Amino acid sequence: MKILNQITIIMRKILDFIAFLIIVTSTVHGQNIDQLLTDYTNDGKAKGIRENFNGVVLIAKDNNIVFNKAYGYSDFESKKELSVNDKFLIGSVTKPIVAYLTLKQVEYGNIKLDQPISDLLPNFDYEKGKKITVRMLMNHTSGIPHYSGVLPYVESRKEFLKSAISTDDYVSLISKIGLLSIPGKKYHYSSLGYILLGAILEKVTKQSFSEIVKKEINQKLGLKNLGFVSDISKHIVKDYKIKDGNYKEFPNRHQSNVFTAGGLHANSIDLFRFFNRLKKGDILNSELKEEMFKENTNGYALGLHRNEPEVLRYIPSARYFSHGGSVNDFSSYVMVNDDGTTIIILTNTAPLNRLKLLTNIYRTYKGEDLSISNRVILPSLKNVSRFEEENGIDGVIQYQQVMTKNAGFPVYPSANYILKMVKIHRNKINVEAIDSLIETMTRKENPNAENTLNRLGYLLLKIDSKKAGHYFKKATKLFPKSANAWDSFGEYNEKNNKKKLAKIAYKKAVNLAEKYHLENLNLYKKNLKRIKDEL
Repeated sequence: MKILNQITIIMRKILDFIAFLIIVTSTVHGQNIDQLLTDYTNDGKAKGIRENFNGVVLIAKDNNIVFNKAYGYSDFESKKELSVNDKFLIGSVTKPIVAYLTLKQVEYGNIKLDQPISDLLPNFDYEKGKKITVRMLMNHTSGIPHYSGVLPYVESRKEFLKSAISTDDYVSLISKIGLLSIPGKKYHYSSLGYILLGAILEKVTKQSFSEIVKKEINQKLGLKNLGFVSDISKHIVKDYKIKDGNYKEFPNRHQSNVFTAGGLHANSIDLFRFFNRLKKGDILNSELKEEMFKENTNGYALGLHRNEPEVLRYIPSARYFSHGGSVNDFSSYVMVNDDGTTIIILTNTAPLNRLKLLTNIYRTYKGEDLSISNRVILPSLKNVSRFEEENGIDGVIQYQQVMTKNAGFPVYPSANYILKMVKIHRNKINVEAIDSLIETMTRKENPNAENTLNRLGYLLLKIDSKKAGHYFKKATKLFPKSANAWDSFGEYNEKNNKKKLAKIAYKKAVNLAEKYHLENLNLYKKNLKRIKDEL
C-alpha cells in the first residue's frame, strides 16, 4: 500500500510538471505571437502582409484558449479599440456552420444527404434538381457556379450585391444558371450552392435562417455571440478599405444577399467553442461527424477544407481542417489541426495577405524560426535559368509527389503554372522534356487537367497546330462527357478546315449540354448551326 501511495505521488508530480511545461511553453509562444502581431500591426506592409494588421487572433490547445488578443480599432474615426468580445462578419467560415445545421436536419430525419434537391426546392428546375443532391451542395460537386454565375441574369453586379432578395427569388435565380460540370463529377467552389442549402433549411424547418441559428446555435449550444441578423451594423465592428495608409469605411452587402454563403457574425471565443465541439463530436452523432470530416478527392469535406494546398505548402508538417472567409472588407480563417491546435483569425480591414499571416502565426506558435523557409518549392518561372536552378522538371515532379503525400489527395501545379512553363520554354532545347512532363501532369486524377489541356490547346493553336490538336483530343479522351472539351475540339477542327469532324464535335457538345443542363448551351448550338450551314 505504501509503495502504491509513493507511485501515486510520483505520478502526480510528473503530471504537474508536464502541466507546468505546457503553461510555460504556451506563455513563451504567446509572447512570441504577441510580438509578431504587434510588428504586423505597426508595420504590416513592410513585413509582407500588404497592410497593417487590425483584428483578433485566438489560439487554443485542445480545450483551452492559450492566446486571445485584439489589435487595432473597431472604429477608426473614434479610435475605439478592438476587444476580443467584438463580433465580425466571418464570410465563408459560415459554410461549415451551415453544413453542421444541415447535418442536424439529417439527424432529425428531415433531410437525406443523397436526396435530390428537387424533392426539397419546388421552385428549382425539376430536371436539373433531380441530378443534384444535398451532399453535392455541401462538398461543392453540384456543378453550380460561384457568384459569377448570376451575372448574365442581373442588370448590375454592384446593384445585385447591395440589394435585398427573398430566399425564393434567390432559388429561382440560381435555377436559371447552367451547370459547370455534370453533378457529382467535379469540384467547383460555389457559394450559390450554399445559398440553396439555406433555402432547404428554411423549407424543412419552416423557420427563417435567423430563427434556425437562434434555436440550434444560440440556445442548444449556448453560443450567444454567433448569429445572423438583417440589420448587421448594430452587431458588428466597422470594416475598412485601406488605400495609401487611409482607412475608408466599406459598405456592407445586404444580409439577405450573402445569406447562408457568408452572412454569419461571431466573436473569436464562440467560434472556437463551436469548432472545438464539432471536432470533439458531441454535437453530431458519430456517423454524421464521420461524414462531415470525410473529404472528397479534392480535399473538401462537408463544409471544410482538408490540408488546403496553398497553406500546406508553407507549413508541410501540418495536418488540419480549415475554412477561410471574405465578405465586404472582413476576412477570417479557422484552422483546426489534428494535434489539437486551433487558430482563429478575424480582421476588419483589407487588403491583407491572410496566407502569410496564418502560416507565420502557426510557425511562431510551433516555435519555428521564420527566417528559415520550409516551403515546398515549385520551381520559379521567372526564366529558364531560374527554373533549372530550382531543380527544373525534377522539381515539378517532386512538388507534385510531396504535396500529394502531405495533403492525402492529388495535388498538381495549376493550369497557370503549366502554361507559363510552356511559354518560357518555347523554342528552347528541352521542349520535348517539357512535353513529356505535361503528359504526366495531365492525368484524369489531376483536378486541373481538363482546364490545363484546354488552355494549352488554345495557347498553341497558332504556334504549333499539331501539338494543339493533341491536347484538345486528349481532353475529349480523358473527359468524354465534357461539353466544353468537345466544343474546343470542334473549334480546333473548324480552324483546320476539318468541317465534318468539327460538326461531330460540336454536336456532342450540344447533346451533353442539353442532357446535363450545362452552361454555354446557346454558344454550342450557335457553333453547330454555323458549321452545318457551311457544309
